[in-house]
Amino acid sequence: MSKKGLSLAEKRARLEELFHESKEFFQLKEIEKKGYQEKKIVIQSIKDILQSLVDDGIVKMDKIGTSNYFWSFPSEARQSRQHRITTMEKQLETLQAETQTLQNKISEETSQRKDSQLRTSLLKNVSEKEKKHTEILAKLECYRDSDPSIIEAKEKAIQIAKEAANRWTGT
Repeated sequence: MSKKGLSLAEKRARLEELFHESKEFFQLKEIEKKGYQEKKIVIQSIKDILQSLVDDGIVKMDKIGTSNYFWSFPSEARQSRQHRITTMEKQLETLQAETQTLQNKISEETSQRKDSQLRTSLLKNVSEKEKKHTEILAKLECYRDSDPSIIEAKEKAIQIAKEAANRWTGT
C-alpha cells in the first residue's frame, strides 16, 4: 500500500519548520532542495507552498539584485501571533462594549414601554390583521390554478413545445 501524501497544511507547517530550525535565509533552489531532503515535500509543490506562506506573512521575501531571498525566524512568528492576538482582543473588547450598550438600550426601551389599554388593543388588532392576511393568501393560492395570466403562459409554453417537437420530428 502506498504512502498517503501530505496535506497542504502539513506541507506549510513543515516548510515553516525548516526556516525556524535553520534560522537562515535561502534562495528558492536551496529551499526546494532542503524541503525535499529534510522535510520530504515534493519539489513541484514547494514553490506554491512558499508563495502561500509569503502571502500570509509567515515567510518574508526580499529581492536582492536578480535573486529572491526567503526567511522566517521564530521570533518574528511569535511577534506576529502576539500582534494578531492583541488586535483580536481589542476587537473583542469593542464588540463586548457595543453589545453592552445595545443591551442597555433594549432594557431602557422595554422599561419605558407602558402597557396601556390602547397599546394592548392595537397589538391585538395587528395580530388579527396578520392572521386574516395569511388566510387570504391561502385562499388566493387555491385560485392560482385558474389565474388567466398563468393559464396564458402555460398555453404559450405548450405551443412552443409543440412547435419544437414538430420541428425535430419533421411533421
